[in-house]
Amino acid sequence: MNKHIFISTGDYSGDLHASALINTIRQINKNENNFDNIQTTSIGGKKMQENSDVFLADTLSIEGFGLNGLFGKYLFFKNLLNNKIKSYFELNQPDLIILVDFYGFNIHIAKYAKKLSIPVVYYVSPQVYASREYRVKNIKKYVDKVICIFPFEKKIYEKYSVEAEYFGNPFVDIIEHKLKTEDTDSLMEKYKNMNLIGLMPGSRKSELKTLLAPMLNIIRISKAYESAKILVFAAGSLEKSAIQQICESSEINEHVDIIYGENFALRAKLNFCLTASGTITIENTILGIPMIIMYKLPWLTFKIAKSIVKIKYIGMPNLLAQKEILPEYVQEINEKKIAEKVSEWQNNPQELDSVLQSLNQVKEMIGKPGVIKQAAQTCISFLK
Repeated sequence: MNKHIFISTGDYSGDLHASALINTIRQINKNENNFDNIQTTSIGGKKMQENSDVFLADTLSIEGFGLNGLFGKYLFFKNLLNNKIKSYFELNQPDLIILVDFYGFNIHIAKYAKKLSIPVVYYVSPQVYASREYRVKNIKKYVDKVICIFPFEKKIYEKYSVEAEYFGNPFVDIIEHKLKTEDTDSLMEKYKNMNLIGLMPGSRKSELKTLLAPMLNIIRISKAYESAKILVFAAGSLEKSAIQQICESSEINEHVDIIYGENFALRAKLNFCLTASGTITIENTILGIPMIIMYKLPWLTFKIAKSIVKIKYIGMPNLLAQKEILPEYVQEINEKKIAEKVSEWQNNPQELDSVLQSLNQVKEMIGKPGVIKQAAQTCISFLK
């Protein structure tokens, strides 16, 4: 007996989570021999393309963020839903649909799945805690089970009588696996016994353009480069040439190396980093890296976001701690002020140790290994 799973995601971290989940589902099925074969069809990025039997569309190349090109993105996703996904379902109806974050598009898939009586699991719950909690009502209508990745999310869903589970954050498993398997020996040797400061401007082109140049200038103002090597981590599908151009335009370029790929082991060696907000702050928490969080949006996007977002902090470690354990600089990127904080951390190890202790307490909240396996078993239960 064969089973067919359709999985949908639309950003870099979702692509990573989706591929890890589907591979775990396959491994459990192989060990338990529940079904002859599990076929997967997906939309997402490179990782889902590599790990799916059928790949319908690359949703990561369409940067679904901000207001630029909004109409073009609308047409792309409208065509994807109506002309590709629905048509595909008519000929190859899945036994289960797994949605990974990406609410704006995924909820339409869930709605269509309901008409076809296909069970839906929402893995990596949308950020309803930040804004638009009313979305939970739609999720209740069209989704059979929500798998949350933060402890406070489960309570929100339970308030609306939505079936929800919290097993921990899947990055606990992903990073544990990467640390065991990634080949970083040459890099680890190259930077052995060095003081390292990381710059992580994010995985979107818009973030790179907005944050990397200020980050480099902050390091220049603070003179941190005089006693540390500066590593720029290129995340996601960012173009090498774009990153190189920004770095080469900096006055401290000779002190900067660009690191491509995830390189979790190397990141764990950082004294601290300047980072965009988002998923990367969870990764860094698990790795034990103190962070200065920065973010800036286009003016109109920021005004809209400010009117609907109801959370006090933008960084997930601060949200989990319910206080600012990591400095946040949102919208107003005061380079001189942030440089002063960099100097404090560089010259005061005790302050940095205090930040790290608070970060380790947050790490305890994120969960223990085995998260993805529990999520996969939940998904498999809908196939039986």
